Amino acid sequence: MKKSTILKLVLSAVIGTSCLTANAQVFTGLLGNSTSMTASNNSDNQFSPALDQKNFFTAGMRIPFNPKGTVYFAAQATGTFDLFLLDSQPEISFGLDLDLFKMNASFQTRDKKAALLSIGRFPVTDITGIIYSQSVDGLLLQLKTQRFSSTYSLAYTGLLNGLNICELDSNGLPATPGAAVMLEDYAIYQFGSPYLIATGSFSAPYLFANQTVGLELFGVAGLPGINVSQVDDPFRLYATLYINGPVTRFMFYDLTSTVETFGAFQKLANLSTFHLSIYPGFLSSSITLGTTYASGAQAGEDGILTSFVPFTKLTAVNSKDELNFSAVSKASFDFSCKPISDLWLNIGYAADFKNPGTEFTYFGSEINLKGIYQIFTDLQVNLGASVFIGANPADNKYAASLNAVISF
Repeated sequence: MKKSTILKLVLSAVIGTSCLTANAQVFTGLLGNSTSMTASNNSDNQFSPALDQKNFFTAGMRIPFNPKGTVYFAAQATGTFDLFLLDSQPEISFGLDLDLFKMNASFQTRDKKAALLSIGRFPVTDITGIIYSQSVDGLLLQLKTQRFSSTYSLAYTGLLNGLNICELDSNGLPATPGAAVMLEDYAIYQFGSPYLIATGSFSAPYLFANQTVGLELFGVAGLPGINVSQVDDPFRLYATLYINGPVTRFMFYDLTSTVETFGAFQKLANLSTFHLSIYPGFLSSSITLGTTYASGAQAGEDGILTSFVPFTKLTAVNSKDELNFSAVSKASFDFSCKPISDLWLNIGYAADFKNPGTEFTYFGSEINLKGIYQIFTDLQVNLGASVFIGANPADNKYAASLNAVISF
């Protein structure tokens, strides 16, 4: 998924949570700068650096309709300026997006039953964070009791900005976006690939020994859109079974397994993840060990197991070509801590493998460093650096980034 998409999902959460106690109209804003540099070998096998300079402004509002603020309207829009420089060739782009536009109503009864209804445009993600993680236009209903929780949604993607969100078709290729809205020579908005999305999730919190068990269903079907159509793309269904909970009071785990089906269930694919998190009890630190497996298939194979294809394009391996979660496996380690209250640090390592069919081939290793410093309550600075060292040096990639956000 493009970095701007991840940024917008984070900003939606920041603006949404900053207004939770409001009983009157609230208006918020974010002004940000993002500078990143990457370096890898180009098609001529020569070392080629690239610079991406992005500035953005985000404005948000929240209007409650009752004293408790449980019924409200929220909206958020973002404007961006992006300068990308590769081999001394500048590319300039402008963007305008409506990240959030929804009516929200929540209700709770005396016996602690609760319901939440959202209608409009809002961000969604699945339990794995890998299959789909983006904004959608539609409606969402969430029901909760003390022992059971369920969520249902129906949404459409053809009105989203395809410049910021990339969906994958059933072949694992970027789905074709629709018509573009131009400002002089610049495309500032492009209607997205048209898909109908239906989801249902069911979970039983603390079913036994404080363990939570759940099932998520996610179906996607191609539809006609604005100057584009995805009706020929086969229907896909993702079914995810998950379980998570504590092992001890300082150790927690989560395990997921997803089966993806294509068309008339003639092909199956699998995505499985496991994470074990340990909290040592000093400096607010955590250690996480993880594994991810996304099935793959050899070209020309005629078996029932095929390559897993997520719906939202996300980066699985931060190599030169930025592989997505298809025919890829990972083993990862992360350590994070807060040496002081306003500083968060993280170091991560991952060993990456390609697994077309039943063979696993070492692809490379990546190391990531991150730091977030809350200088003031309204000023945050993020630093990041990463390196990918491939089994083939042509896949090597080096990256560094600096981000600053001012809120008001």
